[in-house]
Amino acid sequence: MSNPNPPAAASTASHWLTRMGWLALAAYALFIALTAKTVAGGSDSSGYLNSARIFAAGQFLVDMRVPAEFGAPGQIERSHFQPLGFTAYATEPRYAPTYPTGFPLLLALAGSLLGWDAGPLAIAVLAALGAVWLCYASARELGLGPPLAIAGATILATFPVFLFTSLQPLSDTLATTVTLAAWYAALRSRQHRTWALAAGAAFGGTAINDAVACVAATAASTLSYIGIPSTS
Repeated sequence: MSNPNPPAAASTASHWLTRMGWLALAAYALFIALTAKTVAGGSDSSGYLNSARIFAAGQFLVDMRVPAEFGAPGQIERSHFQPLGFTAYATEPRYAPTYPTGFPLLLALAGSLLGWDAGPLAIAVLAALGAVWLCYASARELGLGPPLAIAGATILATFPVFLFTSLQPLSDTLATTVTLAAWYAALRSRQHRTWALAAGAAFGGTAINDAVACVAATAASTLSYIGIPSTS
Protein backbone atom coordinates (compact mmCIF):
# COMPACT_ATOMS: atom_id res chain seq x y z
CA MET A 1 0.00 0.00 0.00
CA SER A 2 1.42 3.34 -1.03
CA ASN A 3 1.93 6.17 1.39
CA PRO A 4 -1.11 8.52 1.12
CA ASN A 5 1.01 11.43 2.35
CA PRO A 6 4.44 11.10 0.77
CA PRO A 7 7.04 13.67 1.88
CA ALA A 8 7.05 16.71 -0.34
CA ALA A 9 10.21 17.43 -2.27
CA ALA A 10 12.19 20.39 -1.00
CA SER A 11 11.39 23.49 -3.01
CA THR A 12 14.12 25.28 -4.90
CA ALA A 13 15.10 28.87 -4.22
CA SER A 14 14.22 31.41 -6.91
CA HIS A 15 17.01 33.07 -8.84
CA TRP A 16 16.56 36.43 -7.16
CA LEU A 17 16.52 34.85 -3.71
CA THR A 18 19.69 32.93 -4.53
CA ARG A 19 21.42 36.08 -5.73
CA MET A 20 20.33 38.01 -2.65
CA GLY A 21 21.59 35.19 -0.44
CA TRP A 22 25.05 35.20 -2.00
CA LEU A 23 25.16 38.99 -1.82
CA ALA A 24 24.24 38.92 1.87
CA LEU A 25 26.89 36.27 2.53
CA ALA A 26 29.52 38.42 0.78
CA ALA A 27 28.47 41.47 2.82
CA TYR A 28 28.70 39.39 5.99
CA ALA A 29 32.21 38.26 5.04
CA LEU A 30 33.22 41.89 4.54
CA PHE A 31 31.74 42.82 7.92
CA ILE A 32 33.71 40.07 9.69
CA ALA A 33 36.91 40.98 7.84
CA LEU A 34 36.63 44.67 8.77
CA THR A 35 35.66 44.23 12.42
CA ALA A 36 37.45 41.06 13.58
CA LYS A 37 40.63 41.50 15.62
CA THR A 38 43.54 39.07 15.65
CA VAL A 39 45.01 40.13 18.99
CA ALA A 40 44.69 38.63 22.45
CA GLY A 41 41.79 40.13 24.36
CA GLY A 42 41.51 37.68 27.25
CA SER A 43 42.69 34.37 28.62
CA ASP A 44 41.17 32.28 25.82
CA SER A 45 42.37 34.31 22.85
CA SER A 46 45.77 34.77 24.51
CA GLY A 47 46.10 31.04 25.10
CA TYR A 48 45.12 30.15 21.53
CA LEU A 49 47.44 32.69 19.91
CA ASN A 50 50.41 31.83 22.13
CA SER A 51 49.84 28.12 21.53
CA ALA A 52 49.73 28.77 17.79
CA ARG A 53 53.00 30.68 17.96
CA ILE A 54 54.90 27.89 19.71
CA PHE A 55 53.36 25.24 17.42
CA ALA A 56 54.45 27.25 14.38
CA ALA A 57 57.96 27.29 15.82
CA GLY A 58 57.90 23.49 16.09
CA GLN A 59 57.71 23.45 19.88
CA PHE A 60 55.22 22.14 22.41
CA LEU A 61 56.56 23.82 25.55
CA VAL A 62 57.51 27.41 26.28
CA ASP A 63 60.26 28.70 28.54
CA MET A 64 59.44 30.77 31.59
CA ARG A 65 60.33 34.43 31.08
CA VAL A 66 61.07 36.31 34.28
CA PRO A 67 62.68 39.75 34.73
CA ALA A 68 66.18 39.36 36.18
CA GLU A 69 65.25 41.61 39.11
CA PHE A 70 62.97 38.88 40.48
CA GLY A 71 65.84 36.43 40.87
CA ALA A 72 66.81 33.15 39.27
CA PRO A 73 63.99 30.99 37.84
CA GLY A 74 64.61 28.30 40.46
CA GLN A 75 64.12 30.78 43.30
CA ILE A 76 60.64 32.11 42.44
CA GLU A 77 57.12 30.75 42.38
CA ARG A 78 56.58 29.77 38.74
CA SER A 79 52.80 30.04 38.92
CA HIS A 80 53.17 33.80 39.44
CA PHE A 81 54.55 34.12 35.90
CA GLN A 82 52.37 31.49 34.26
CA PRO A 83 50.92 32.74 30.94
CA LEU A 84 47.19 32.56 30.38
CA GLY A 85 46.28 29.27 28.73
CA PHE A 86 49.38 27.46 29.98
CA THR A 87 50.21 25.39 33.03
CA ALA A 88 53.37 24.54 34.98
CA TYR A 89 54.34 21.05 36.11
CA ALA A 90 56.45 20.16 39.12
CA THR A 91 58.87 18.08 37.05
CA GLU A 92 59.10 20.42 34.04
CA PRO A 93 60.58 23.93 34.20
CA ARG A 94 58.72 24.99 31.05
CA TYR A 95 55.01 25.68 30.51
CA ALA A 96 52.63 23.52 28.47
CA PRO A 97 49.47 24.71 26.62
CA THR A 98 46.17 23.71 28.22
CA TYR A 99 43.77 24.32 25.33
CA PRO A 100 42.77 21.70 22.70
CA THR A 101 45.26 21.75 19.85
CA GLY A 102 42.90 21.87 16.85
CA PHE A 103 42.27 25.62 16.67
CA PRO A 104 45.87 26.65 17.56
CA LEU A 105 47.25 24.28 14.91
CA LEU A 106 44.97 25.85 12.31
CA LEU A 107 46.08 29.32 13.41
CA ALA A 108 49.70 28.19 13.22
CA LEU A 109 49.24 26.97 9.66
CA ALA A 110 47.42 30.11 8.54
CA GLY A 111 49.92 32.38 10.34
CA SER A 112 52.87 30.62 8.74
CA LEU A 113 51.36 30.85 5.25
CA LEU A 114 49.67 34.27 5.32
CA GLY A 115 51.28 36.10 8.24
CA TRP A 116 50.01 36.60 11.76
CA ASP A 117 47.64 39.38 10.79
CA ALA A 118 46.03 37.96 7.64
CA GLY A 119 46.20 34.30 8.67
CA PRO A 120 44.01 34.36 11.81
CA LEU A 121 41.71 36.85 10.08
CA ALA A 122 41.19 34.45 7.17
CA ILE A 123 40.32 31.68 9.64
CA ALA A 124 37.78 33.96 11.35
CA VAL A 125 36.07 34.88 8.07
CA LEU A 126 36.00 31.34 6.67
CA ALA A 127 34.76 29.80 9.93
CA ALA A 128 31.92 32.32 10.28
CA LEU A 129 30.87 31.99 6.64
CA GLY A 130 31.09 28.21 6.82
CA ALA A 131 28.84 28.04 9.88
CA VAL A 132 26.20 30.31 8.34
CA TRP A 133 26.16 28.46 5.00
CA LEU A 134 26.09 25.04 6.67
CA CYS A 135 23.18 26.15 8.85
CA TYR A 136 21.25 27.03 5.69
CA ALA A 137 22.32 23.87 3.86
CA SER A 138 21.41 21.62 6.80
CA ALA A 139 17.98 23.22 7.05
CA ARG A 140 17.40 22.63 3.33
CA GLU A 141 18.54 19.02 3.71
CA LEU A 142 15.95 18.61 6.46
CA GLY A 143 13.23 19.70 4.04
CA LEU A 144 12.74 23.33 5.06
CA GLY A 145 11.94 25.80 2.31
CA PRO A 146 14.39 28.54 1.31
CA PRO A 147 12.73 31.32 3.38
CA LEU A 148 12.84 29.31 6.62
CA ALA A 149 16.38 28.07 5.92
CA ILE A 150 17.53 31.65 5.29
CA ALA A 151 15.80 32.78 8.48
CA GLY A 152 17.67 30.16 10.50
CA ALA A 153 21.02 31.11 8.97
CA THR A 154 20.29 34.79 9.60
CA ILE A 155 19.49 34.12 13.26
CA LEU A 156 22.82 32.34 13.65
CA ALA A 157 24.77 35.05 11.80
CA THR A 158 23.35 37.84 13.97
CA PHE A 159 23.31 35.95 17.27
CA PRO A 160 25.36 38.11 19.71
CA VAL A 161 27.35 35.19 21.14
CA PHE A 162 28.21 33.95 17.65
CA LEU A 163 29.41 37.43 16.68
CA PHE A 164 31.39 37.68 19.94
CA THR A 165 33.29 34.48 19.18
CA SER A 166 33.71 35.30 15.48
CA LEU A 167 35.32 38.70 15.96
CA GLN A 168 38.26 37.48 18.07
CA PRO A 169 40.55 34.43 18.05
CA LEU A 170 38.26 31.93 19.80
CA SER A 171 37.55 28.31 18.92
CA ASP A 172 33.77 28.46 19.43
CA THR A 173 32.87 29.61 15.92
CA LEU A 174 35.11 26.97 14.36
CA ALA A 175 33.54 24.38 16.68
CA THR A 176 30.11 25.44 15.41
CA THR A 177 31.28 25.10 11.82
CA VAL A 178 32.71 21.61 12.16
CA THR A 179 29.68 20.45 14.18
CA LEU A 180 27.33 21.68 11.45
CA ALA A 181 29.61 20.09 8.84
CA ALA A 182 29.34 16.73 10.60
CA TRP A 183 25.56 17.11 10.80
CA TYR A 184 25.18 18.13 7.16
CA ALA A 185 27.44 15.33 5.92
CA ALA A 186 25.53 12.80 8.04
CA LEU A 187 22.27 13.99 6.49
CA ARG A 188 23.72 13.73 2.98
CA SER A 189 25.07 10.24 3.68
CA ARG A 190 21.51 8.90 3.67
CA GLN A 191 21.51 9.29 -0.12
CA HIS A 192 25.26 9.00 -0.86
CA ARG A 193 27.36 6.80 1.40
CA THR A 194 30.55 8.62 0.48
CA TRP A 195 29.32 11.57 2.54
CA ALA A 196 29.86 9.38 5.61
CA LEU A 197 33.60 9.88 5.08
CA ALA A 198 33.12 13.65 5.22
CA ALA A 199 31.02 13.26 8.35
CA GLY A 200 33.79 11.25 9.96
CA ALA A 201 36.40 13.83 9.00
CA ALA A 202 34.27 16.64 10.43
CA PHE A 203 33.69 14.63 13.57
CA GLY A 204 37.46 14.26 13.92
CA GLY A 205 37.74 18.02 13.63
CA THR A 206 35.39 18.48 16.55
CA ALA A 207 37.36 15.95 18.62
CA ILE A 208 40.61 17.96 18.45
CA ASN A 209 38.93 21.35 18.62
CA ASP A 210 36.31 21.36 21.36
CA ALA A 211 34.97 18.66 23.70
CA VAL A 212 31.45 20.14 23.79
CA ALA A 213 31.35 20.31 19.99
CA CYS A 214 32.42 16.67 19.85
CA VAL A 215 29.44 15.65 21.98
CA ALA A 216 27.08 17.84 19.94
CA ALA A 217 28.37 16.45 16.65
CA THR A 218 27.94 12.89 17.91
CA ALA A 219 24.34 13.48 18.90
CA ALA A 220 23.43 15.48 15.80
CA SER A 221 25.04 13.05 13.38
CA THR A 222 23.43 10.01 15.01
CA LEU A 223 19.96 11.55 15.07
CA SER A 224 20.38 12.80 11.51
CA TYR A 225 21.14 9.33 10.24
CA ILE A 226 18.74 7.13 12.19
CA GLY A 227 16.00 9.44 13.42
CA ILE A 228 15.07 11.74 10.54
CA PRO A 229 13.46 10.41 7.36
CA SER A 230 15.00 11.37 4.06
CA THR A 231 13.26 14.13 2.10
CA SER A 232 14.44 12.97 -1.30
